[in-house]
Amino acid sequence: NPGNVAASAEVTLLTDSGIQQGLSTPIMVGPDQYVWENIGHFAHGSVVIGLHVQTSSGQVAAAVWQGPASGSGGTWLPQAAAPAKQVVIPGLTTASSAARLFVAVPGAADAQVKVVAVTAHGAFLPYGPTPQDAPAGASSSFSLAALGTSAEALVLTSNVPITAGVVVPGSGIGSFSAGAAPVTGQGVIAGNPASG
Repeated sequence: NPGNVAASAEVTLLTDSGIQQGLSTPIMVGPDQYVWENIGHFAHGSVVIGLHVQTSSGQVAAAVWQGPASGSGGTWLPQAAAPAKQVVIPGLTTASSAARLFVAVPGAADAQVKVVAVTAHGAFLPYGPTPQDAPAGASSSFSLAALGTSAEALVLTSNVPITAGVVVPGSGIGSFSAGAAPVTGQGVIAGNPASG
């Protein structure tokens, strides 16, 4: 909480089993303070999780650590752009046929999601022309085995607002990429080449 008033953060979990109400009370964060919450036990065995954090008072910056609580062998997950009918996921590292696409549908209507893979050799439809079904109020997972190692980005088009991300398994937890907001002015892309 970077502000000078207390913040009340409400967290909703969208899982492959639907919305989980485990965090039934807001997380209170005092001014110039931070708190962390282990959300693993709120997932109730779900494999796919999307998180929505919003405040009813004050303001917060939120981040998610995937991995052991000790901070070793895990990674910070990227924050996805706000739900939209078109989502672009850039910067894929498609070194594995085990890559998976995750789609969260926060609204009350099911999503029909068309996926286009963008490569240096042109675009193609990894699932063919048929849209993928993603249920409302839940997160879904789809295999990206058809991408091979050629895709550099995904463009998702949906009939309702969605948010999405990709995980590529690898050493440790692997790599993650999420739907990005468009760059409408100057932009900076930061990297850390020190350790691959």
